Amino acid sequence: GSQVRRSGRRTAPGASESGTRGRLPLVPAPALVGHTFFELFPQLRGHRLPEQLARVVGTGEPFADEALVVPNLWPGNGVQAAHRVYDLQAVKLDDGVVMSYRDVTDRVAAAVALAESESRFRTALETMLDGLPVPRTQHG
Repeated sequence: GSQVRRSGRRTAPGASESGTRGRLPLVPAPALVGHTFFELFPQLRGHRLPEQLARVVGTGEPFADEALVVPNLWPGNGVQAAHRVYDLQAVKLDDGVVMSYRDVTDRVAAAVALAESESRFRTALETMLDGLPVPRTQHG
């Protein structure tokens, strides 16, 4: 299979040889070179991301997902959640892929909690047997 390799290209400031901004957590860029995708990320076997990345390489069409759920690839990084949610973009570069990603797990969890809270409040209001008093002010 394809391997992560060094490129003769210059990288953008702060980008590692792996093409990510900075470094992947706990994985220095030189440790990525020469390994296959599944050697680096065995947790992604059976996930749709590798297929999407192969499609980017094959078709040249970029891939973007604002809420891609993946197994937690770095559980020893102080995060105990089984899954993380990423805003991910991938584009073709030569015969490979360059990805950028942002962990949006906390933002997505907050949005879900807000929706659940609104639903409970709405249900409580809709099922009330008595009216809900709304005080009027003298000016209104």
